[in-house]
Parts: sequence; C-alpha cells; structure tokens
Amino acid sequence: MANARGRAAALAALLILGSAALAPVRGQDSSRTTPANADSTIDDFRAAIVRAQSTSDSVTWAAAHNSIGLLYWRGSQYDSARTHLTRSRDLRIALGDRRGLGLVLNSLGATHYQSGVYEPALEAFLASLEMHREDGNARAEAIVLGNTREDVSRLATV
Repeated sequence: MANARGRAAALAALLILGSAALAPVRGQDSSRTTPANADSTIDDFRAAIVRAQSTSDSVTWAAAHNSIGLLYWRGSQYDSARTHLTRSRDLRIALGDRRGLGLVLNSLGATHYQSGVYEPALEAFLASLEMHREDGNARAEAIVLGNTREDVSRLATV
C-alpha cells in the first residue's frame, strides 16, 4: 500500500506540472452516456467477434472486445466493460501488440477507477504510461496523463 502511495504521489506531481499543457490532447470523449444505438452496435461487434474467432483473426477479435468494453464503460456498466477490456488485453498480449495493449490498459485503468477499485486502476495507468514512454508514443502518453489527471488525487490517498 505504501508503495502505491509513493507511485501515486510521483504521478500526481508529474500531472500537476503537466496538466495544463496536456488538457487539449485528451483525445477521448468524456461523456459517460451510452449512445442510443449502443445495443445494436454491441450486437454488431459481437458478430465481428464470432467472425474473427472462426477465421482466427485475433486483431479484429481484440479490437471488437475493446470497442464493446468502451461502450459499456460509457454506459457506466463497469463489470461488463472490464470483462471485454480484459479479453482485449489478453489478446493483445498474445499478439505482441504493445500499442494496442497500452491503449487498453488506459481504458482498464479508467474502468477500475470509475468502479472504485483504485489499486488496479493505478497499476493499469502506470503500466500504460510506461509502455507508451518506452515506445516513444508521446500522443498516447499525453492521453493517459490527461485521462488520469482528475483521478490522481484520489489514487494518492488509497
């Protein structure tokens, strides 16, 4: 627990220094509402998963799970979001897709945070941030920092 506080405090300091500059590059809609056609969209993605499984297309399979997870996240259905994002994460690990893994870890962090599970949120955010830094993906790094800047003060007290 103390280690998590130290990491959260370090991340908080970084975010306080950089939050103003990072605000314009959040890159994601902060809306938590589910689109009116979310059910049919989820059905479409589920059909894509079935097709991807039948053709062993793990890239499409991972992307479809990620998309379903994000739709559930926007609808505040965090358990369902976590299920699909975790499946996407596992597929991206198997594929060796570091870019996709970094993105889905950020989404998992947001999902954990929104459902009040702070330690896994911190772990996912830090793993995503580290991965994007190692890959030199400044835009994705900025998105993670921007998405977490409001959450860090709470994470630092966990």
